[in-house]
Amino acid sequence: MSGLPDTTRSKPRRRIEFPWFAALAAALLLGAVAVAVFSGGSEIPEPGEEVYAGVEDIAAGTRDVAFPRSDASRFGGGTSAVRVYLRVEDVPVAGRMSATVERTGRSSAFSALFGGADVRAEDGGEGRLSVSEDGASGVVSFVVRAADGGALPAGGYGVEVRFGSGGDGGAGRVAARKYFEIGDPQD
Repeated sequence: MSGLPDTTRSKPRRRIEFPWFAALAAALLLGAVAVAVFSGGSEIPEPGEEVYAGVEDIAAGTRDVAFPRSDASRFGGGTSAVRVYLRVEDVPVAGRMSATVERTGRSSAFSALFGGADVRAEDGGEGRLSVSEDGASGVVSFVVRAADGGALPAGGYGVEVRFGSGGDGGAGRVAARKYFEIGDPQD
């Protein structure tokens, strides 16, 4: 008789059954999570605008004009740039204006994974301002474009303009917001 355990007899391994409906439920759950993550998940804001003290009007268009005669809030697919105009009244001359743009809407899983088309607000050129002791008044503009220089991706866009001092990093008070859409009406 030996003090070693008997390894010649092994017990049969117990097989764990994994029901087919559990695998189906896990796959459906994973698919729902992927759709929620990659579809943008956020609602497209209604086209419109908000203006606050110092801003008389905000408008958008595709042409470079002094100030558009009519304000557009929807642009067709393939639009490469949208110019946003602000008519300001007595804003502080020492202040700084900054604009940010955010796109909402659906994007493909590929663009969500690899960065997709990025959008940005760029300087619109020389503003048409006059300065008095009360502040600056007139029209300033900037351009919303795709970072890659191509057409703006379909979706809803929210542009926010802030007034602040040079040292606050653009975190001053909100002066205006403009919401518009890019895409064909049937999208």
